[in-house]
Order: sequence, then C-alpha cells, then structure tokens
Amino acid sequence: MTKQVQLVSSGHLDVNELRISNRDEIGTLASSVNQINVSRLEMEKVIQVLGQKSEQIGNVISLITNIAAQTNLLALNAAIEAARAGEHGRGFAVVADEVRKLAEESSRAGGQVHDLILDIQLEVGKTVEAMERNGHAIGQGLNLVNQAGKAFEEITSGVDQVSEQIQTISAAIQEMNASTDTLLHTAYHAEQATRESEAHAQNVAASAEEQHASMEEISSAAETLAKMAENLQSVVNRFKL
Repeated sequence: MTKQVQLVSSGHLDVNELRISNRDEIGTLASSVNQINVSRLEMEKVIQVLGQKSEQIGNVISLITNIAAQTNLLALNAAIEAARAGEHGRGFAVVADEVRKLAEESSRAGGQVHDLILDIQLEVGKTVEAMERNGHAIGQGLNLVNQAGKAFEEITSGVDQVSEQIQTISAAIQEMNASTDTLLHTAYHAEQATRESEAHAQNVAASAEEQHASMEEISSAAETLAKMAENLQSVVNRFKL
C-alpha cells in the first residue's frame, strides 16, 4: 500500500510539473496572442488613416480634374475669341492653345492618379476586411487560450486537492504502520506470556500430580496405621481380660 501511495505521489509530482510547464506555456501563448492583437489593432488604425488620406487625395484629384476641365473649356473659349480678333489675337491664340494642352494633360494625369487612388482604396478596403477577419480569429484564439488557462487553473485546483488527499492517505498509512508495529509487538509479548503461562501450568500440573501421589502414599500409610491401631487395640483388649 505504501509503495502504491509513493507511486501515486510520484505520478502526482510529474503531473504537477507538467501542469506548471503547460501553465507557463499558455501564459506565454496568451501574451503573444495579445501582442499580435495589439499590433493588428495598430496596423488597422494605420490602414484606416491611409484609407482616409487616399480618399482625401482622391477628392483633391477630382478637384484638379474639374479645374483642368474648366481650364480646357476656358482655353477653347479664349481660342475662339482670339480667332475672332484676327491678327491681333494670334499670340493670344497660341497661349490659349498651350493652356488647353496643359489642361488636357492635367486632366489625363488626374484621371490616372484617380484610378490609382481607387485601386489603393480598393486594396485598403480588402486589407481592412482581412484584418477584421484576422481580428475575429485572433479573438477566438484568445478566448480559447483563456479557456485553456481556466481549465489548467481547475486542473491545478484538482491536483492540489489530490495532493492533500495523498498526504492524508500517506499520514494514515504511516499511523496504520505504527499501529501494526505496536500490535505485532504486543502480540509477540502476549505469545511470550502465553508460552510462560503454559510452562507454569505444566509445572503446576506436575506439582499437582506429585502432591496427588504423595496424598495417595499418605492415605495408604494412614490406612496401614489404622489397621495397626486396630490390631494394637485388640492386643490391649486381650490384656484387659
């Protein structure tokens, strides 16, 4: 029984060490997941700011495109007025044409930038959605880690209770062993006393037998003396006659 308790106690120590190791690992994992979640939230904020900035840039590009369109329209009107002015408006017509070309190039460049901004906004939106999904997954992972931590805390409580029970059982077994030793010691002395009593009884029986033999001898002698007394009395009676 003691060996079995020692084996259980040894197994409990192994489980306790494993529990402590796993608890530390879960704590490290929880810390890592929390750090990942914090980093994700920071990146999400940065991406949101990037999306807002790209939207602002898109608005500015739209404004530039509108200005370029209006400038182009004004350049066309200026070219028409320069043509009406004839020779006096020829130089102005050249300037108006250059302004029109510049407005067209600005409009094309603005359109290209606008398309790029739209692509960036689309990718930012996809990234935000992906990070939100990752955030949900991280949240679930963190919940699982917390649940695992609670489960290990319950295991810790159970292991501590088992440890207390093992200590109680071990103490009870030690008391039983001590009581058994005392009982064996008492039984040994009782056996010794019994043997001594048996030897004394045998001595008493032998003495009784000897006394019985002596009594029989005394009784026989008494009977002999009685007969001798009777004979003596008969002789005395004869002399009296």
